Amino acid sequence: INSNLENLTMFELKGTLFGLCAPFFGALMFLYLRKLGNKDAAVSSAIWHNSIGTLVFLLICFYIKPNLNFDYKIWIFLISIGFLSSFQQFLMAASHQVASASALAPIHYLTVPLGFVFGIVFLKEVITFNLILGSIIIICSAFYIFHRENKLNM
Repeated sequence: INSNLENLTMFELKGTLFGLCAPFFGALMFLYLRKLGNKDAAVSSAIWHNSIGTLVFLLICFYIKPNLNFDYKIWIFLISIGFLSSFQQFLMAASHQVASASALAPIHYLTVPLGFVFGIVFLKEVITFNLILGSIIIICSAFYIFHRENKLNM
């Protein structure tokens, strides 16, 4: 029983670490998109982002050696996510060419409620009070920043 608890704790620790890394790297992506959006085409930004992301993912896969014996439906699902993510990256790069980052931030945070809906409908997730409270705080802070930036630019 103790070894199961230790493994569960290590699993939770890895999940927390990945969860903390995600917004950090997301913020880096937005900074680079803002810089690249001023001078590079959206297509080249998306190609660079997706290519480097693919290489990093392959390196991670070689390191952790995941079991890839999936059903064909899961492969179709994962490939679909890859194509949709590439399209999303292109649109994000294009949006940074025509709008300021402060104007785009509140729109980006719409992914939180959309994530709720898709998680509930497709993945049968259970939404907790802490998740809702944290999401409300994040969304409200984004709209506050948007409102403040608009006042400062007037």
